[in-house]
Amino acid sequence: MSLAQVGWHGVDALVLESPSIRVVVLPGLGARVASLVDRRTGKEWLQQPRSGSLGPAPAAGTRFVDTDHFGWDEMFPTVDPCPFPDEALPGVELCDHGALWAVPWEVLDASAEACTLRVETELPDFSLTRRLALRGAVLRAEYELVSRSDRTLPTLWAAHPQFDAVGARLRIEPSPRSLVDVTAGDVAVEVPYVGGLEVPRDVTSGGDAMLYLPPGEPFERAVLETGDGQSLTWSNDTETCPYLGLWLDRGRHTTGEVVAIEPSTSYYDALDRAVRLGRARHVGPGEAVTWWVEVELGRAR
Repeated sequence: MSLAQVGWHGVDALVLESPSIRVVVLPGLGARVASLVDRRTGKEWLQQPRSGSLGPAPAAGTRFVDTDHFGWDEMFPTVDPCPFPDEALPGVELCDHGALWAVPWEVLDASAEACTLRVETELPDFSLTRRLALRGAVLRAEYELVSRSDRTLPTLWAAHPQFDAVGARLRIEPSPRSLVDVTAGDVAVEVPYVGGLEVPRDVTSGGDAMLYLPPGEPFERAVLETGDGQSLTWSNDTETCPYLGLWLDRGRHTTGEVVAIEPSTSYYDALDRAVRLGRARHVGPGEAVTWWVEVELGRAR
């Protein structure tokens, strides 16, 4: 399958399909996974754009929170804007949500059930390749981050899939005793975890919340279950991505109710903060780092 000439909401798209799943990818808009549909039920799992036409990609330096929140994008080398925390790049300011979400990615290959895209960044100098492949009811994403710098540099990658959570509960397995609420930025507060997370119960109307699994807490999967018995099960490489963030939004930045499951290489959100905490992933000159994510659509257990 090649890049569609007739696009999706006015932009070019790649469409992947298996008997169970349909996925739409937007190479020109940060390789965003714009749609994830269970073909057996018609359920759309990703938050959809508010506008009928997306228009041109946002200009450099645009704040992510000022754009239409939808789909699944990649955040690198930071989430929150911050100065680059290394003397190798003095004076470099990192943009909100990172450098990848609004720029075009190169399509290396595309078929009916898989596609590979790559993007290159400067300051810091890296390339990131992501391959998406469908296997039955599973979407697998495989990543390779390669340093093109002659210095060892700190990095932060996190996924940002905005899942429709209306009428749904999110369970973490194994069940933790508590979570860390970092909604206030530098202030981290331990909060209880009681059987799962539900946006209407756990977030005030018009607000949002950013939570993390405590560093070192075991994690196998996160399961989002709807009231009508459908489920989305998320798992990822916990060796390269040992931290798990959970963003819940109830109308602050999105419409409806949204849960984002955000595995991360570094803790938490801002690269300079991760360095201060001693929890940033460092990548050496020419080093390649790989990791994976899997999403399975099915029925609640």
